[in-house]
Amino acid sequence: MVLVRCGSRESTYCQLSMCSLGGKVEEGETPLQAANRELKEEAGIEAPLQHAGTFLFLSEDVPWAFHIDIYRADSYTGTITETDEMRPEWFSIASENHHAPSDFSSYSHLPFDRMWEADRYWVPLLLSGQPFSGRADFVKVGESSKPRRWWIGVLSANS
Repeated sequence: MVLVRCGSRESTYCQLSMCSLGGKVEEGETPLQAANRELKEEAGIEAPLQHAGTFLFLSEDVPWAFHIDIYRADSYTGTITETDEMRPEWFSIASENHHAPSDFSSYSHLPFDRMWEADRYWVPLLLSGQPFSGRADFVKVGESSKPRRWWIGVLSANS
C-alpha cells in the first residue's frame, strides 16, 4: 500500500489535488530530520524513512531553485490522522510490482491525472525502490505553474 496525500494547501506548488507530504528544512535540521518531523506533523505517524531520490525544481517566477530530498518507507507506527494540510488516501500497490520500475503500466491505477505531470515518471521509481535523481522546470500559465520540461535519471543502488 502507498499513502498519497490529498492536500488542501493553497500554495502555487500544490494546486493539484494530490501532493506529497513535506515542508521546509528548519535551521539545525538535516533533510531526514525535517522529513520525519513533517511526517509526524502532517500525518501523525513515524516511519523508518530511507532516502529514495533527489529533485531540483525551478520556476520562471521564483528566483531560486527548490532542492527536494524524497524519502520512502515500507512500514509506519501510529495512526494516520487527517490534518489541516492533508487528507490521506490509500492506493493498493501489488507486491509483484515493487521491483519492476520499467513497467510503469503497473501503476496506471494511481491518480496521476491529479498530480504534477512529471510525477508519472518518478513515482513508479519511488514505489519500486529504485534510486533516482531528477529536475523539473516550471513555467507560469495564467495563475498556475505547469512543467515545461523534466528529466529523471535512474541511479545505481550504490549511489
